[in-house]
Amino acid sequence: MYFNSSVHNTVFILFKNWKINSLKGLFGSFFAVIAIAMTCECLKLLLNHMLMVDRWKLYKTPSIQNQSVLTEKRVTRHLHSTLLYLLQLLLAYLLMMVAMTFNAWLFIAILIGCSLGYYIFAPIAIPLTVPGDVKTINIKNRKFIDLG
Repeated sequence: MYFNSSVHNTVFILFKNWKINSLKGLFGSFFAVIAIAMTCECLKLLLNHMLMVDRWKLYKTPSIQNQSVLTEKRVTRHLHSTLLYLLQLLLAYLLMMVAMTFNAWLFIAILIGCSLGYYIFAPIAIPLTVPGDVKTINIKNRKFIDLG
């Protein structure tokens, strides 16, 4: 297989109704794929942040009584993170299917979207939720942040 960049051939993307047969359709699909890729990257960073916060809270809370309260909250938080993971996985597989159309423009859109998503969301993923002083601890080469 080889990449093509032709607009004259009709390309179906993911669904029967989402097809590219004009420059206008390619332009719209290009930006839609960028948005999907940015969302996928945002979800990935959010899930990583949630995992780090959960591990930090478990490390920070040594008492048995606090552990039981934290465990009840953790079950709900784990359900939320599982649903976010499901959405992130769905978007990642949809992006893979877009890449398998072998349309060069859409492949470039995936690269741009993932790069922009990381560039925009990585710096703000942690600092937006950290009030006051930031205390970090290094456990097995990972930094964890105390959320107060």
